[in-house]
Amino acid sequence: MHSLFATLIHTIPYVRPFLLRSYGWLLLCVLILWGTGSVLLGGCRAILPSAPPTATSARPVSPENLQAPAEQRQAFAAAEALLMRGMDRQALQAFRDFVRQYPASALTDKALLILGNLSAKLGEYQQAEGYYRRLIEYFPNSTNLAEAYLERGVQLYALQDYDQSLSSLRQALTVPVSRQQEGKAHYYLGMIARQRQHYPEALAELKAAVEASPDTELGQQAERDLAALIQNSLATEDLKELSQRYAETYPGALLLARLAQVYRETGNVIEEMAVLQRLLIAFPNAPDVSSVRDRLNTLQAVLVTDATKIGVLLPLSGEARVAGERTLWGIELALSTLREHYPGLDVSLVVRDSQGTPGSANNALRFLVNEAHVIGVIGPLLSQVAVSLIPLINELAVPVISPYARDSHFPFLSPYAFRNSITDAMQGRFLAEYARYVLNLSRFAVLYPDEPYGKALRDTFIEHIIQLQGEVVVVTSYPPEATDFRQSIKRMGGIEDDILHDLLVRLPTAPAIEPVGRTSTVEKPPKPYDAIFLPGYFDTVGLIAPELAFYNITGVQLLGGDGWNSPEIIKIGERFVEGGIFVDGFFADASSPLVTTFVDKFQARYGERPGLLSAQAYDTLMMVVQVLQAGAKTRLQLRDGLLQVRDFLGVSGTTSMDPSGNAEKILYLLTIRNGRIVQLN
Repeated sequence: MHSLFATLIHTIPYVRPFLLRSYGWLLLCVLILWGTGSVLLGGCRAILPSAPPTATSARPVSPENLQAPAEQRQAFAAAEALLMRGMDRQALQAFRDFVRQYPASALTDKALLILGNLSAKLGEYQQAEGYYRRLIEYFPNSTNLAEAYLERGVQLYALQDYDQSLSSLRQALTVPVSRQQEGKAHYYLGMIARQRQHYPEALAELKAAVEASPDTELGQQAERDLAALIQNSLATEDLKELSQRYAETYPGALLLARLAQVYRETGNVIEEMAVLQRLLIAFPNAPDVSSVRDRLNTLQAVLVTDATKIGVLLPLSGEARVAGERTLWGIELALSTLREHYPGLDVSLVVRDSQGTPGSANNALRFLVNEAHVIGVIGPLLSQVAVSLIPLINELAVPVISPYARDSHFPFLSPYAFRNSITDAMQGRFLAEYARYVLNLSRFAVLYPDEPYGKALRDTFIEHIIQLQGEVVVVTSYPPEATDFRQSIKRMGGIEDDILHDLLVRLPTAPAIEPVGRTSTVEKPPKPYDAIFLPGYFDTVGLIAPELAFYNITGVQLLGGDGWNSPEIIKIGERFVEGGIFVDGFFADASSPLVTTFVDKFQARYGERPGLLSAQAYDTLMMVVQVLQAGAKTRLQLRDGLLQVRDFLGVSGTTSMDPSGNAEKILYLLTIRNGRIVQLN
């Protein structure tokens, strides 16, 4: 037969094209019959296998070499019409039917692509991936191959199969793709690298995505993701290396800006200036370049420092004037004392009034740094003002050490912010440790005023008691303006009024009217707790203590905070506060010669005994000058020196600075003994 066809082809030229077509068509049918065992005259329709053919199996003929018959085109067009009308589910079914009916059609690869796209649109990622994979496996010469590789990679990314997604996306880039498709492939390669925390690789891929399709929605998303990656994920060493790699190209400006921000946050002025200068030279047209110049000018001014001048920023007018004045007295007395010991000491104060408001404090701080060129600032006093100054403190890169600001996170908000003050957290921890480890108490009640001071001490005391394996069995409050505490005490398990009356009646000899808790003949119930924490002020605690005894709550240890520290508590509470233990950051009657000298000098100079604010301010100046005398000449050196302060022996206790710039103090442990406040430690 082959010989006959060959003879006809060579001897009858005008029938040769027809015979070639017939011979090819017949040969195709034979091959299909051999590979699948199924031939249908009039179409040679084969069923697409559900699994990839083996190496010895015949693949379906590439649809590019076939011309779809009218019947197939009509079925395809009907499915497309459903798609165009937005009938996605119906279109999905129609294309599925098409593929089943015409598995080797010239339109089957396109149908598989549409099925993948529709499934992805409907959130059926697994099905979508399957359609793309079948297109790739059975139609290796399809013009839709690049899109199939790409979209399969996207679906695998959605399914979190990053290994297979990576392979498919990389394969997409090995075949001819459009610029937009190239950008999409790089985008998802970047997202995979980000998921795996391969950040430099992620940056390179996202950069390629931006450059491949800058004006598309995906390109803009890649740009946003790249910026977020730089801002949130890159370590300092990565920023350094990548800013060199992209020294004069995108995204070099973003990398340098972030690196400068890191140095600014850590207070490294010199490195921040160097990075900003690189940014201006390499990217003179970068966005916000004017703000970069302004920042450089500010830093250059910051470097102009007079190491002999210390700024003081306190509320010397307004509602907090008295507190500000007492704080200033402590600072001035410290400087006077230092000059007595070091006659040649070249240190002066530049004092400015914050007026107790953020706006005035802001202006005053700018003056102290930009015009007076002080090396550091003592103040502000109020927490609200201190916190409001944080952005300016960072901008000016000046060490600011507050001798109070106790109810804030001030020292944790900036590498240049410090605090030398007792805090509520410090009191709660110190008192809890003493109660558990020294007094061996295990069960506690808490009776607190329902206001910020009482709540803060309540929370920190309870937190540390629990950490120390203690038990808090009762927690109750009273209004801060209260003078009658019976309801709160009853909630603590105190004996009710009627029970007290019955006990008095049953006694053989009625005692004089006094707290029943003080009579030994009354049988007492077991104590539900060993101690009561009373984080109130001296005037209120003085009223509560007798009332506790009246309701037969006796024989328990009373504990308190710095609000107790006044002789008035003994006048009000009398013998009922005897033995109470509390803490404070300063004790004017301490036996330490350092404190005695300070108190005597303060009283001689100002006509009154010093309090906590004066003591903490006194120690603050002493610490600053100690660092200056150790060789600090710049603001950065002063900041670093303050962070190294350890076991500074001051009138407000022994102080060390923690890495956040917050003072850690050994507090004064006080008790009431024989009608006097005395020091325990």
